[in-house]
Amino acid sequence: MLYVFMYLFGAAVGILLALAAALAPGRMLPARWTFVVTAALMALVSFGCYLRFSALTGIGLGTANGEVLAWVGFWIYQPANAFMTPAMLIFAYTYTRRRLPHPAVIASLAAVGLLRLGLHATNPTSHLLSAGMSVHPTIAGHVTPLGWAELAVGYAIALAAIYVLCSAAWNGRTSGGRRQAVVFGLAAAVPLLGGLFSDVANPRVGFSPDLGIGLLWVLGVAFAVELFRYGFIDVLPSALASVVDDISEAVLVLNADRRVAEANHHARELFPDAAPGVPAGELLEDLGGTWLLSRDSADFEARVEGRSLLVQMSRLPRQAAPPRGWVVLVADITARKRVEHELAALNAQLEKRLAELQEARALSEIRRNELEVANVRLVELQDTKDRFLANVSHELRTPLNSVIGFSGVMLSGAAGDLTEEQERQLGMIKRSGEHLLSLINDILDLARIEAGRLRLESAEMDLAEVAADAVQRLRPQADEKGLALRTDGDAPVMVSADVTRVRQIALNLVGNAVKFTEAGSIAVRARSVDGHGVLEVVDTGPGIPPDRLEHIFDRFEQVGEHAGKPAGAGLGLSIARELARMLGGDIEVESEPGAGSTFRLVLPARV
Repeated sequence: MLYVFMYLFGAAVGILLALAAALAPGRMLPARWTFVVTAALMALVSFGCYLRFSALTGIGLGTANGEVLAWVGFWIYQPANAFMTPAMLIFAYTYTRRRLPHPAVIASLAAVGLLRLGLHATNPTSHLLSAGMSVHPTIAGHVTPLGWAELAVGYAIALAAIYVLCSAAWNGRTSGGRRQAVVFGLAAAVPLLGGLFSDVANPRVGFSPDLGIGLLWVLGVAFAVELFRYGFIDVLPSALASVVDDISEAVLVLNADRRVAEANHHARELFPDAAPGVPAGELLEDLGGTWLLSRDSADFEARVEGRSLLVQMSRLPRQAAPPRGWVVLVADITARKRVEHELAALNAQLEKRLAELQEARALSEIRRNELEVANVRLVELQDTKDRFLANVSHELRTPLNSVIGFSGVMLSGAAGDLTEEQERQLGMIKRSGEHLLSLINDILDLARIEAGRLRLESAEMDLAEVAADAVQRLRPQADEKGLALRTDGDAPVMVSADVTRVRQIALNLVGNAVKFTEAGSIAVRARSVDGHGVLEVVDTGPGIPPDRLEHIFDRFEQVGEHAGKPAGAGLGLSIARELARMLGGDIEVESEPGAGSTFRLVLPARV
């Protein structure tokens, strides 16, 4: 019964340890999962031994199914036993160095486990390990030389794991220090010696209960307690994994012997040789080494191999483990320095730009003040010009109207008969006066348009009536030249516009046609086209060259010259187009030299 209890107790302890490590809250070191695997394999070894012992003795599950129990126990025990010691070695390396071994080492240990498993699995038929033994423990046999070699390999791997754990703890690479090294050695050596004694002293017929298994699990409890107490799932390693490993700085924990006790992954990246036990003076030689470690604290920047480093160091309190050690924080601030330099350069550029903008703003303010003064002056000049034009127009219109009126009266014969020469001279006086009055009116209209003071009053009107009125008023001039001036069509064409300005445009267009047409006819028509009212003047005059069509509406540009008569100031068409656009319409022109011209006043039906 003692062996049954021992094996079941060992299996239970292994399962509980594996579950405790797997389900422990918070993050822990990489050794967490290698410990889970090792504990689980130990539990399977104990349970396999229990099944084989029950098959032999009839205790526990009994002997009714002895062959089945022996077979099941064999296939549980042998795979777990083959991989238990490699798993322990991987755990020892991971626990002491805070990282997994090289993949090639893991692969080699796995290959050893597979080889041992293969030898045990084929032994019932090949007898390579023990002659005459099978899965059933009662079959007689003795260990072969290869069997002794296989046992030696298993114990060698276990001893290697013990050495890694004890040496690391003794040299301060674990948080428990030398005390933990002593506990590791005692907890592991006693069961191994018991197992070795069982294998060496009892390789006889039958099945010998392995005392080493029981001792392994009894002292294994103490071994696990040390792991839990000194660094496996204790608060210190959990904080190291969850906080220290996640911060951006390199963290080195030095023991009292000025050797590396812990190094997070950033420290290992910055210092590739930062492994537990490495002298800190050699590792930090570029940062001051011995001088640095002689101080209780330090905070400075250093330049190493083209990188900017911020170094902060402080001593651990006396009650900390390891006692009176150091914590060194090293941050690579190269990028920050580069950004600070770039920001400083950018700030200098911004300050320069700001100064330039302020200077430009000051100049802009000066220019604005100058423009305000100039604008006030321009307004004054505009008012002066308007008053001048108003006064001049009044002073000129009054005598001109008198000249035009008196010459008209004299030409009508009301003052007596006139000779032919007198009539000719009076006619010239009357036409020149009318021409001068027209120029004055054009200049006044142009001034009002430029100043935005020309008022328009919209009203319903008929373009056909406007066309007829213009023809009637200009028919005497057309008759004098022998021109056929007519209107085509009398259908109403209704638009909404300023009547006075539309009549002014019509008189200008028809007057130009009469002025520049030497022979032929002039047709004036009003019609509706696509919702627009169109007043069209078609003449048989000399036409306009193509290179001058785009300039005929320019101010002071003359359409043509007329023999014996002044051609005007060149403002009529310009004013007419400005008025048409103010009314919401436009003036279009088509002309061909020698074939006459067509001018169209286009107005919307509603303005």
